[in-house]
Amino acid sequence: MRKLVSLLILLFMAFPLYVCAETSAQSAPLTDNPLINREAGRTSLALEPSEGIINFLLIGMDSDEKDTGYLVEDNHTDAMIVMAVNPKANRIDLISIPRDTIAYVPGTRGVYKINGAINVGSKRASRPTMSAEGFEAVRDTVSWLLGGIRIDHYLAVNMEAMAEIGNVIGGIDFNVEMSYAGEGRKIYRKGMQHLDGQGIVDYFQARKNATVNPGSDLARTGRQRALLTAIMTKLMVNPSILLSLTKSYTSNEIIRQGFFTDMDLKDLPSLMQLMLTLSGGLKSSGTDGVFHLHVISGAYRNAFGNWKFTFTDQENRREVIRQVYGVDVPELKYVSYSYAKWLYTSGFRAIRHLSASDDIRKFMDENPDKAPDTDAFRKALEAFNLAYDRTRDTFILAAETMDSKDTQNMTIQANKLKEAGNALAKLLSYPKKNGKVVWSAAKYHDEDRLVNEVYVNFR
Repeated sequence: MRKLVSLLILLFMAFPLYVCAETSAQSAPLTDNPLINREAGRTSLALEPSEGIINFLLIGMDSDEKDTGYLVEDNHTDAMIVMAVNPKANRIDLISIPRDTIAYVPGTRGVYKINGAINVGSKRASRPTMSAEGFEAVRDTVSWLLGGIRIDHYLAVNMEAMAEIGNVIGGIDFNVEMSYAGEGRKIYRKGMQHLDGQGIVDYFQARKNATVNPGSDLARTGRQRALLTAIMTKLMVNPSILLSLTKSYTSNEIIRQGFFTDMDLKDLPSLMQLMLTLSGGLKSSGTDGVFHLHVISGAYRNAFGNWKFTFTDQENRREVIRQVYGVDVPELKYVSYSYAKWLYTSGFRAIRHLSASDDIRKFMDENPDKAPDTDAFRKALEAFNLAYDRTRDTFILAAETMDSKDTQNMTIQANKLKEAGNALAKLLSYPKKNGKVVWSAAKYHDEDRLVNEVYVNFR
């Protein structure tokens, strides 16, 4: 009896290991992998209302759409700054988001740069780039980057409106970091000088033409935060200018056409009052006492074969969020350089096969009459569904571990899914391209709808 009990205990202990080894592909739980679950990035951490922090997402748009001779270039959000206003602490935190930050747009499959979230949202809704749907996608994506911190409102301007706003406030006296050539080859000299509206835009945009850290988006975000601090300080200590700016929203056509927000006009006086309330802190503690500047930094590296991405520094990100909001957030998953490399060499194959299979499933749902009532079809469908589930689950597991054996198993299952999909498609009379099911639509992921379901031109 003792031997029998011992044997049963050994079997009981060994059985889970056996099941895990043999069926990990089938039993791997669905996780928050955004290439599998489009809604994975919709978190709801938010802040308790008692904190009293109000988050505004400040967005600067690049130039209008233009024909580059290759493709029509999309507008992007080339400046994104979260302004966290804390009236109780008499504090304003400005958090810059580098435009090339690797990102997942909640509600959409694909890997994007964060400055393309606006294109994803607008195209997903078949709307113009600068539409509510586009800006809401930016808001959701920035919230994802911040670990679910709620963004209360967005305020966005294009460069034409920004120049006009600069003129309305009478320009700004500012200590320019460098000498450089701006729009129209106008030369700006290092040191204190007066910038008019176009001068503000030129300094805000300076990157490739910068003479300090040329080409660096990280350096540009630093200049943007410093200039924005100077502009906001001027507005806060000059209520009449702030009032003129508020009125210009309706009276100035350029500003009206180039300024976008989810706030109602009736909310603008409240925002103005909020800024005036904080202006008292400037008198007691100065600009440095009220304004605190941050950036979600990261390594700028080539990835996915043809693009430069900023891979977020996880500790920097968590520390910035702790400093501003006083909360701890978990590390972001699936944003590392090693994961991007794994996707490009292995993971995208499984995603492409799953996406192509989703198209086959959609065709069956929309064309039930195409499914023959035969044993051969039922067996083919069963094999297809099994291969689909195994491919999905092995991808989830391999994406977590990036282990060579898990990756090899994922690749095997993805190839089996392709075989099962081809067999099922043949019985369905599924529409094919050049006589074949499309399992890969383009060389690079950004142009392949099976990976990035919404195309964004990052050029």
